[in-house]
Amino acid sequence: MAQIGPFGAILLVVEFVLAITTMSLLCCAYPEQFRKTLWEIGGENGWNSNPRLRIYFYANYEKPPEIPLVWDQRLSESNLAISILSTVICLARMVMIYSSVTPCFSCFWNAMNDVLLSGFWVYSIVAQSSGDFTDPNHPSVRPWYLEKSCDILDMSVADTCVLAKASFVFSVLSLIFFLARSVASVLSLAYWCGSLRILDRGIDMLCARRREGEDRGGIFDISDVQLDEERWRYSVTMEETPFLGMA
Repeated sequence: MAQIGPFGAILLVVEFVLAITTMSLLCCAYPEQFRKTLWEIGGENGWNSNPRLRIYFYANYEKPPEIPLVWDQRLSESNLAISILSTVICLARMVMIYSSVTPCFSCFWNAMNDVLLSGFWVYSIVAQSSGDFTDPNHPSVRPWYLEKSCDILDMSVADTCVLAKASFVFSVLSLIFFLARSVASVLSLAYWCGSLRILDRGIDMLCARRREGEDRGGIFDISDVQLDEERWRYSVTMEETPFLGMA
């Protein structure tokens, strides 16, 4: 099992708790009736378009406006999928720590997934805070539950409002967490890439010196090689080690 520092352990625990909590909230908000209820509450109070008025379009054989993304069931599906992906990646991190993978692969894995999850959560936050402009008389720049208190609602629907607020808050926390992790992961990956480039230069230099010794009919002595930056730059020609010019 790989050893991780106290900060890494705390970070992993925070990620796991955040992923499980967010996924649980979005699972509760997944049923289609959840967003429909939020839409109807806003429509009845004049805070956004009223879904019940769409029946008049069907009665007059007219095509109703498209369902705003913020009230669409597809948003619930995408939010839940993102939260599940976050949880799976968190569990994969734990498995990688237990499996003692190489630091280089771990850095690449973390950077790739943190940037990917950051992008997904950005989309989720933008979609959850999008507006409803299908009714010109009742435009809504943002969902009503992000601007109003749940205390003004009846007890029968107040729980729905609270769940919507909690889901959004934990989605924002997930975005902040993975944005911060992505910055740290990319910097860590850059460090390891720099370390590997130095190692590649050393290997190329050793191979070039060995070819020089074989061409002269001599014996290659590893002690003749001075592993310092000046020797890498000047002791090996570009023709012998072309990769040095690309580094």
